[in-house]
Amino acid sequence: MFDKIIEAIEKFEKAGVEPSKILVSLTGVERSVLNVLIAYEQAMNPNEIRNALILDVLAYLLSLCCRGLKGYELKYWRGEFHYPVNEKEVLKALGKNVQPTTQKQFEEDAKILKKYGIANIPDYRTIERILRELELMGVVISRDEVGKAKRVYFINPLFLEKIKKA
Repeated sequence: MFDKIIEAIEKFEKAGVEPSKILVSLTGVERSVLNVLIAYEQAMNPNEIRNALILDVLAYLLSLCCRGLKGYELKYWRGEFHYPVNEKEVLKALGKNVQPTTQKQFEEDAKILKKYGIANIPDYRTIERILRELELMGVVISRDEVGKAKRVYFINPLFLEKIKKA
């Protein structure tokens, strides 16, 4: 694993590209995925990243509806966000969504956000594709994980250091 980290750091150093220039080249959804890894500063699988994005958008939506976290600002999500036309219907749907397991609830919340055109949170495969592309650029590093998740991703330490300095 350490060989992979060293290789990614060397690749990033050889390219000599400023992190701000990389960030400008990303789409809103790609930037959102990267924002989660930067903020958490730990290895995460695509599902954990997706859940963080769903929670971010839901907390922001509830703060706009004057419920829950007042004054909450989006921390990670940089994709499109549209305030729902029928606020009461959305809140009712979210209120009904009390699933026995957390993961099912996240999936249902994502479906509700998409159904009402609020935000289209990317699915597991899309996030995994984005992470592989970021890995090819040397921005993130992956490693195999023991357990259900096949692979976890973390931010390149050199990239993180340069982002924090900027």
